Amino acid sequence: MLYRLACIICASCIALSAPALAETGAHEELIITENGITWLDLPDHKNGTTSFELWMSPGRAFTGFLFRAPDAQNGEILYLRHHQQGNPDAWQYHPRYNGHQAYQIYQGEGFAGVTNVTMGEWVSGELVVSDDRAILRVNGEVVAAVGDLIRDPESGQIGVWALRGERRFRNLSFSSEVEDISALVPPPQEQVSSEGLIADWSFSASVSAEVAVSPEGVVYENALSAGHRGLVDMNQLTPLSSEANTIFASVTVTSPEPQMVLLDLAFSDKASVFLNGELLYSGTDVFLTRDYRFLGTAGFNDTVPLYLNAGDNQLEIAVTEQEGGWTIGGTLRGGEGVTTRLRD
Repeated sequence: MLYRLACIICASCIALSAPALAETGAHEELIITENGITWLDLPDHKNGTTSFELWMSPGRAFTGFLFRAPDAQNGEILYLRHHQQGNPDAWQYHPRYNGHQAYQIYQGEGFAGVTNVTMGEWVSGELVVSDDRAILRVNGEVVAAVGDLIRDPESGQIGVWALRGERRFRNLSFSSEVEDISALVPPPQEQVSSEGLIADWSFSASVSAEVAVSPEGVVYENALSAGHRGLVDMNQLTPLSSEANTIFASVTVTSPEPQMVLLDLAFSDKASVFLNGELLYSGTDVFLTRDYRFLGTAGFNDTVPLYLNAGDNQLEIAVTEQEGGWTIGGTLRGGEGVTTRLRD
């Protein structure tokens, strides 16, 4: 079945409602200059092909699709970075939870990649979504391919996600028929080695960074498991605000004897590490803090020595988010008989 699409423009990423315009033939050319979500007027769907013609302005800008979206704050997002053509991050995919961007967590083949898309001219394109896979095709060429959509596949809305610049759409249409794209996408990334990986973490409620100076009295209400690259996507826990930008992550580390182990730590954007109530380390990984192109991508780039007591030790990490992906990850190495578990 083929649908003509109309649009609902939303500059603040909040779902709005308006009369459908498809019957009138209005909006044959849709011009989007606002930041946020522009909903496309078609039935909710899980799989399908959205076809379009697209014009994008040169210069720093981002154009993509939010799909399988129950609302403007959640779904799957795939977008082009106009100003990074030919670079390893010219396109980007990540799941969207609670309105967060998450490009600092989801990196590598199948999540970001090289592409070249003509700017300043009309091109034809298709977004094809099938189960846990999606591709973006422009002028008949696959320019972005995702082999492992992270969220559970569910029916939802689709909209254009825009940031900076200008983009124009025309001849928009949708078909529920889906081609087999399995040969066009990379296989899912292999999980990081489980040896020493802290697989499960306990989490507190969110507070402001100003009050998160000590873990004393913190209550751990939630638990999440490490996923992609050994990282926990903390965006699932809560929306972000200045009053709620810090969450304590914790595990109980059990050692058969007093010994020192090394904690290889990944985080975004800031972390303070406490062991048995004592502050051992503070670090920052904020966007653009290291050089003008630094994305703040999370990785196991910091190492903290942990001097464990015999028995149970409480590892607690205050993780503060600014933008780009709220995450924590840890690997323990160098110890004998050391185990971890969720906080009691």
